[in-house]
Amino acid sequence: MEAVYADFSQCINSIICFSMDLMRNSDEKRLIVKTSNDKNFIYIDISDTGCGISKEAASKLFSPEGSTVSFELGSEEERPGFPQLKLYKSYLLLNKYEVKMDVKSKVGKGTTFTMKIPYREYKTTR
Repeated sequence: MEAVYADFSQCINSIICFSMDLMRNSDEKRLIVKTSNDKNFIYIDISDTGCGISKEAASKLFSPEGSTVSFELGSEEERPGFPQLKLYKSYLLLNKYEVKMDVKSKVGKGTTFTMKIPYREYKTTR
C-alpha cells in the first residue's frame, strides 16, 4: 500500500494545533508526543496540559458536528480559528489507512489524542 507522507503530517499538525488551543488559558503549558509500537500497530500519543474537554465533546471531535463544539477557551476573537474542523478533515485523510483515532480527556487536566496506525509495509510518497 502506498502512504502519502502529507496525510499523516497534516493530521499530526492539526492535533498539535488543537492541543495548543486547549492550553491557551492554562498556567502550565506542556505538550508531549510519544510513539510506540507492537507487532500490529504504531501508536502516536499527543498529550497536553490544557483545559480538557467533556466526554460528549470528545466523542464528536472527529465528526462533522465536531466543528460546532464549544470549549472554555475565551471569545471567538481570541481563538486562532476553528481547529475542530481540521480534526474532522484529518480523520477523513487517514480513514483510507484504517487509522483509529482516540481521545481521552479530563476537564481541567488535559487531553491525550492517540493515533493507532495498522503496521504494514508502506511505500511513502511526498
